[in-house]
Amino acid sequence: MKTKVLLFVLLLIGGSAIAQIRHVQGIKAVDGYYGFSEFGAAAGLSFVKYSSSKLYWKVSLFNETGEDQGLYYKSTGLDFSYQYSPINIKEIVYFNALLGLSSSVDRLDENEFYNVSNTMKYGFFGGLEIETFITDRWVFLLNGNQRILFSDSFGRYRYFITGGVRFNLK
Repeated sequence: MKTKVLLFVLLLIGGSAIAQIRHVQGIKAVDGYYGFSEFGAAAGLSFVKYSSSKLYWKVSLFNETGEDQGLYYKSTGLDFSYQYSPINIKEIVYFNALLGLSSSVDRLDENEFYNVSNTMKYGFFGGLEIETFITDRWVFLLNGNQRILFSDSFGRYRYFITGGVRFNLK
């Protein structure tokens, strides 16, 4: 698995030689992502707005499906995060530190008997996102974050590792 992730990152960096756009204040974007979490798969859609060349914020809707201790669950939620870009390579590849707030609702599949129906969870998360600009509008993303939640139906600590694509709106 590590080899596949490393190969993916190298392809992103190598394929980005034609990129031209940088982080520009006021640009809005949408992105979609898919990946895995500690217990299953995660996917989501986000709205992004660049506040400056080093800072942007993101609002994301996500869905996680997983299995823990023989129970199958779905978690749907909303994230809000700020991303800070301290490092970039030729304004093509950006390394972003992220910090945010998360809320989600856990539900068991209909056939389960354990009662956690509509358990609301709140928490925060931090992580790293790598952006690789391919064109002036298309961006590849690689994201990893660790969540710390204030309730523990399926674990207080959850990680997500995802890859995706961003489209910058003009």
